Amino acid sequence: MVTVLGILFPFLYMCLVTGAYSIQFNRRYAESMAPAFCIQMLLMLFTGMVINSVSLGIVIGIVLAISSYAFFMFKNRSWSILHSKMKDCYPEFVLAVIVYLLIYTINMGKHYHSVDEFMHWGNFLRETYRLDALYVTSPAPFYHKDYVPAITLFEALWCKLSLRLSEANAYRGIQMLQVSMLLPMITRTVRREEHIKPISVAVKTFITLTIPLFFSGLLFYHTIYQDYIYGVLVFYCMWIVITGERTIYTLFEATLAMTILILSKMTALAFLPMIVIFYAVYMIFYQESVRVSHTVSKVIGASAVLTFIPLATWKMYNVYAQTFLGKSSGGQSYGAHGISSLLIVLAHDGTIAWQNDVEKSYLSALISRGLVSRIPYVQLILLIVALLLLYSYMGEKRDYIRKIRISALWIFLAGLAYGFLMYYLYMTGFSEYEARELASYDRYMGTFAISAVFLAVAIVFYFSKEKTIVIPAIGIVFLQNAFFFLDYDQIIPGILSGDKALYLNEANHICNIVPEDKTVAVVIRGENVIAEDAVNYYGYPREMGFAYPGKATSEEDTLSREYSCEELTKWIISYDYVYFMNIDNAFIGEYSGIFANPEDVVRGEIYKVSYDGGKIITY
Repeated sequence: MVTVLGILFPFLYMCLVTGAYSIQFNRRYAESMAPAFCIQMLLMLFTGMVINSVSLGIVIGIVLAISSYAFFMFKNRSWSILHSKMKDCYPEFVLAVIVYLLIYTINMGKHYHSVDEFMHWGNFLRETYRLDALYVTSPAPFYHKDYVPAITLFEALWCKLSLRLSEANAYRGIQMLQVSMLLPMITRTVRREEHIKPISVAVKTFITLTIPLFFSGLLFYHTIYQDYIYGVLVFYCMWIVITGERTIYTLFEATLAMTILILSKMTALAFLPMIVIFYAVYMIFYQESVRVSHTVSKVIGASAVLTFIPLATWKMYNVYAQTFLGKSSGGQSYGAHGISSLLIVLAHDGTIAWQNDVEKSYLSALISRGLVSRIPYVQLILLIVALLLLYSYMGEKRDYIRKIRISALWIFLAGLAYGFLMYYLYMTGFSEYEARELASYDRYMGTFAISAVFLAVAIVFYFSKEKTIVIPAIGIVFLQNAFFFLDYDQIIPGILSGDKALYLNEANHICNIVPEDKTVAVVIRGENVIAEDAVNYYGYPREMGFAYPGKATSEEDTLSREYSCEELTKWIISYDYVYFMNIDNAFIGEYSGIFANPEDVVRGEIYKVSYDGGKIITY
């Protein structure tokens, strides 16, 4: 019964809020889902800050949606008008249903599989769900508690509607949010009166949903890492501007999306001026209406609104978070990043000892490290720009040509700016080891890469005629390359691929023996670094410490350390229990003598510990 309701409730919610937004703002169904979701996230954020309850924000969102239907009926006093509106929405509603069922299915049985999902992203969601509050208020110790919470709030919403906190539901939530921002590029064209054939929708849907499968470094359909949804948000903000008009509604929708963008990740602030400047230029010089002085002043005022409201919301959350983080945390600000650190990077004077080495590695990666179907970042951006310029010569209206070309120019300039931003961050925001390794390069560069690819494809979809050969040609190219480059594993349901919850058995073993208010010393040898994070996550709220006694097994093994018997003894007795999660004969031979009962030192056993007579007592 719970499973059925867990499928039904999120679906009914999606239909309710999307339909309400559609009739309230007189928008197409596919265009209404993302802004409706954005409003919901902001409601949860504000109720979380004001009364420490995100669920109240969900309730308010549902009440507002129901009220929209009631207001519409009261205003029109006719069921026929509502029925006619619903009939118009039906084709796009069917597409939304198909996507919903697809996302539900491919995530059946899926579990977290990456370090940061256990280290902080999963903790963010668990604490938001458990406390029904913003995770920054949680007393639990975990990394990056100062991160902005927008995406996690939507994941929590989906889990609450699904009646269960689970990794599969978390994936469904983030993917529904991503797809909601992609649906308009499938269903909308510049010729609003033109009827889009089902076969065209099918081809566009196939292309749109398979684009992420060409990317390396991150599983779009099997992760709650926020690098790619951050890129989708950048695309969505640009899509709103390119397809919008010089109206209050476009400003409202862009402001809504921009607010969620900078509440999704810290570096999103860098995109704020890029998008606002494009908005101002586009609305002044690339709209069909006559440009006069008062129009320019209105656009400048609108640009100020587009800047101020997102920043004010971001700052409001920052101030709220600071009351829980303390002065040492710095909150979601750039902290040490500023003009002085930028000048140090530009000076190239040896202040950053590893700058030359990292610079060479980074530049080499930009031009040679495959990012999308083995295409590196620089070549990808240049290829996108070149193809858009080539496509612009196929347009039959001058205004369309100009809009395509200015969009291509933005992709080029934003690509340069983002490339420099990541260069700067590798010099100032990472440890020397991480910088030299170009830590998470594919994920970070994939953020803008996916923005650029989606934007380029969306532009072609939007400005092309229904009968054009371009879109079928793109579909054929995608289909041909799918056999060689697509990562199919991430779209196979976990129940078919055999996806398992990593180290869940070990964590359950701890939970079955150790009370929640006790501490555990976990001894590990020969395990991946993810073991510690997974056991910590699943074993919460027990406080755990981890030791890796013994010689390093490789250069990459940075966790192992050769403890003296005295050091290991002192460490173990500082906890209530000891868990020999994974030990080998070398450990037993070297350290069993520190225990009063050496025969107890057995892999997989958990003991309560005390200290007496110079020995660790296990019982």
